[in-house]
Amino acid sequence: MTRRGFFAALLAAGVALAGLVGVVARRRRDREITALRNDLRRGAEVDADSETEADEDGDTATDVGAELADLPPPVARYLSRVLPENRSQVRFVDLTQTGEFRTGDADSPWRPFSATQQVTTDPPGFVWEASIEMAPFVSARVVDSFVAGEGSLTATVFSAITVADAESSPELDEGELLRYLGESPWYPPALLPSAGVSWDAIDDRSARATLSVGETTASLVVHFGEDDLVTHVSGERPAQQDDGRYERTPWSGHWWAYEERGGMLVPTAGRAEWNRPTGDLAYWRGRLETVEYE
Repeated sequence: MTRRGFFAALLAAGVALAGLVGVVARRRRDREITALRNDLRRGAEVDADSETEADEDGDTATDVGAELADLPPPVARYLSRVLPENRSQVRFVDLTQTGEFRTGDADSPWRPFSATQQVTTDPPGFVWEASIEMAPFVSARVVDSFVAGEGSLTATVFSAITVADAESSPELDEGELLRYLGESPWYPPALLPSAGVSWDAIDDRSARATLSVGETTASLVVHFGEDDLVTHVSGERPAQQDDGRYERTPWSGHWWAYEERGGMLVPTAGRAEWNRPTGDLAYWRGRLETVEYE
C-alpha cells in the first residue's frame, strides 16, 4: 500500500468510527427520551386508575358549572368561551410546533426549529423535544421537561456532544412548572380548579393563577382581551446566569391566532420573552401545527 493509500484508508476508518459513535450516541439518547416520555405517561395512567377506583366507590364527577361560578369574572368568561359544553377533562396532549428560537442577546440570530411535545395534566408535566438548526447540516437536539415534579433541560449536538445539561433544582422545577402553566391555553381544562389551579381576582381583565406540584409552586398573572381570550401571561421566572446561579427575572408569554382544535378554542401562535429593564428579549416564537387530545 502506498503512503497516500495508507492515509486515505486511515481517514476512511476514522470517519466510519465517528459515524458509528454518532449512531450509538443517538440510539442511547433516543432510549433516554423514550424512557422520559414513558415516565410522563405512566404517571398520568396511575392517577387515572386511582380516579376510576374513587368513582367506583361512589364519588361524583366535578360540577364544572359550580367551578365557573366561583371563579373571577374574566376567568369564567374565558373558560366558558373556549371549552365545549361538556367540558370534559384533558389528560394527555400530543402536539407539534414549528418556529424560531434564539439564545444570547437581541443581536443573536433567530434559528428555525421543529418540536414535538407531550403533556399530561394530572399530574402536570411535559416533555418537549426540539431540533434547532444551528448551522447548515448542524442541529441541536434540545429536551426540556417536567416529569414527576422534576425539571430538566439538556441540549446535544450530533446527539453526542452535550452543550447544556441543567439538572433538577428548586429553581429549575419552578421555571418548568411556570412554563406548563403559561402554556395551559393550549389545554384549557387544565386551568379549572379541579385541575389544581387556584385563582385570585385582580381586575376585570386579569387574574392570578397558582399551581403547586409537590413542593414546587408556580404563579402567573393571566391577561384577557376584549374578546375574553388570553392575550398574555406574566410573572417572574428563575433564569440561569452564566455563573450557574438563578436570578428571578420578569417573563411573559403571548398568545394569538385562536382556532378550534379538538372542540376547544386554543391559540395557534405565540411568543415567549424575558422582560428586562433594558427591554424585552424574545427567545421563542412559534406556531402550533398539530394537536391531539385524550
